[in-house]
Amino acid sequence: MRTNRFVTTLLAAAAIAGCQKAETPEQAATRMTAEADAARPMIEAVLASYGRNYSASHTDSIVAIHAADAYVMPSNGTALHGTEAIRQMFTTQFQAGAGTLALHSEHLSVNGPMAIDRGRYDFTPPAGTPIPADSGKYLTHFELTDGRWLIAEVIWNSDLPLPSIPAPPARRR
Repeated sequence: MRTNRFVTTLLAAAAIAGCQKAETPEQAATRMTAEADAARPMIEAVLASYGRNYSASHTDSIVAIHAADAYVMPSNGTALHGTEAIRQMFTTQFQAGAGTLALHSEHLSVNGPMAIDRGRYDFTPPAGTPIPADSGKYLTHFELTDGRWLIAEVIWNSDLPLPSIPAPPARRR
């Protein structure tokens, strides 16, 4: 008897779920806009924390806002995966001094527990170092984990042109 009641309840729930209409594109856009509006303050706080902690050379604080299996894809560099690789990258960067990093979100898309932030960055190097100032763009994929937005993947590209390669000397005949 108990099994029959469970099966009947399960079938009724499945039937009700099957009767629901699919979300229209307009409904999806409205929902995603509302989700982005709700997530924006939290994601902007993560971006501000990233910039503050980068500028203060706080490696562990930066690593803590990345998911454990995050990917970091720096401009002109090898992609890194996982906490230890990311920690090593920032530790190495901060040996010369941190400089100042500012992140500026330009567009945020949120769909449930996933967010994509597109923006720009400005980097001012530490005084007295040969590191050039830089600005560019980034794309960050966030995942909502235990109520926190964590960086799952991030890629950035410099707006600075790569150094040009001098033309080879003309051959003499």
